[in-house]
Amino acid sequence: AGAFNRRIDLALRPDCQPARAVELTLSPDGRRGLVPFSGCMAIFDPDGVAPVRFIDGIPNSGFAAFISLDSATGLAYLGGGGQETSGFTIIDTRTETVVGTRDVGVGMASVQVVGGRIFAGEACTNGRVFVYDKGNLAEVGRIAVGATFQGGTCPNTIFFAVTANDSAGWAATTYSGVVLFDARSLANVGVIDVRDPPGDGNPGGAGRLLLLQDRWLYMDRIREGLDEYDVSTGQRTASFQNFGGLQPAIKGIAFAPDRRQLFASADAGGAANVRAPFLFRVPGLALRYAFPPQPGHVPGGVAAHPDGRRYFVTSGIGVDVFLVRPE
Repeated sequence: AGAFNRRIDLALRPDCQPARAVELTLSPDGRRGLVPFSGCMAIFDPDGVAPVRFIDGIPNSGFAAFISLDSATGLAYLGGGGQETSGFTIIDTRTETVVGTRDVGVGMASVQVVGGRIFAGEACTNGRVFVYDKGNLAEVGRIAVGATFQGGTCPNTIFFAVTANDSAGWAATTYSGVVLFDARSLANVGVIDVRDPPGDGNPGGAGRLLLLQDRWLYMDRIREGLDEYDVSTGQRTASFQNFGGLQPAIKGIAFAPDRRQLFASADAGGAANVRAPFLFRVPGLALRYAFPPQPGHVPGGVAAHPDGRRYFVTSGIGVDVFLVRPE
């Protein structure tokens, strides 16, 4: 069903690569891959033909910055990584140029474009998500997240999902849970509490969110596997918490272009039999394939190629390419 294909090395600019690649995206046509680092961005050829190149002087690109693609326009929104990034930057993936910035005024944890709006989560806070109109970048409101500290850790609201009709939304907060909000009024209307009990040594919480058919919400659990919720009932309907007797730490998730499968990168602190991606059928989280391990690098974000056959995973200072045979 799948196999490791090759590795694209990005370790060419130590001045802007402090540790490792974390997030990535592909242009809508699949011809460019973009990986943000601290103050610069690597551009790679998904086909592995053209050499890697870099864009310098990228505002709001801190360590562990997030990048979110608007596939309708080809614009990518970049921001986050901590207190030093006080806004987000807009990059045209077709021309590889910065076309705009928006100052938020506080340290950013992440930025994500969803539908016609941009969500910017504040770093290390008990409270705020800033929401902007995608067209004119005007602030349209804020979501009072109300995240709680646990074990001295710093909660960041990082990932978001919104229904197609803008009626309901979800915001994932590390070390706390998933906030439910009214996507029109932006009012906080509830929470899915996914924290572990205090003192168990794992801060837990919610990471990436994906929404399928406005009904199935997929949530990576920060070191604790992957869950599926039916948002019509609020109940968890499937969970992937064990593989080979170990708990896989899901680091990134992405739907296949046909949205019938979900690809997940995973790491378990060096456990070789789970230090590799997984491929699931959705809805239901039926495991289709566990890829052979690729030791030596901690995996991160995932991007699916439009051809439906390739998935790209940040790994160390590089990108690993995995091939999948469509069903």
